[in-house]
Amino acid sequence: MNFFNIIKEVLLKPKDFFKEIKKEKGIKNAFIYFIIFSIITTFLSTLYFYRVFSKIKLPQIELTPNLILWVMVVMYIIVLIFAVLYAFFLAGITHLFVLLMKGKKGFYQTFNVLIYGDTPRYILSIILSPIYIAVFPKFFGIKQIPTEFLVWLISVTILGLIITAYTIYLKTIGIKNLHEISAFRAFAAVFLLPFALFAIIYLIFFFVAKSIAPS
Repeated sequence: MNFFNIIKEVLLKPKDFFKEIKKEKGIKNAFIYFIIFSIITTFLSTLYFYRVFSKIKLPQIELTPNLILWVMVVMYIIVLIFAVLYAFFLAGITHLFVLLMKGKKGFYQTFNVLIYGDTPRYILSIILSPIYIAVFPKFFGIKQIPTEFLVWLISVTILGLIITAYTIYLKTIGIKNLHEISAFRAFAAVFLLPFALFAIIYLIFFFVAKSIAPS
């Protein structure tokens, strides 16, 4: 199955897709799929930061085009490496939750589900990046935010929430099929347990920060 067929199958026929890849062994195909998207999205993000950096005025440093270019190249490499490490870290954490929910298959199945399940997020990022690159930097440094920016920001936020919900749905289907557990257990592994962990960590930091803050 080629790259574009994978996108179509994941988005339009997720149940059939995850049944099909259940027989795959290892993470090779999913990793290549992830790298292709990461190269594209990281490049677009770098272009966005280039636009932002070009508007920054630092009295101590002269931001010449060559200096900005080198900063962008270094940033591109660092972000790409971080994206790969984060993908494995997130898959590892999720797999622990899958095991808690009695998941029956290996780590590679969890990794594959998370990568393919993030397809809507990859697509949205690519679609919105030109808008970010063209629109957002012109508002950088403006003290009073115009109405058009707020409308744009709210629209993007709502769209992002919809895509996030569909991504969770895809991952739930994937974990259910590939790990042979119930839909509720899969949903708990994908969303409920990570959300609970995040909430606990947030509360710990909140109360610690509050306790050490000067009265």
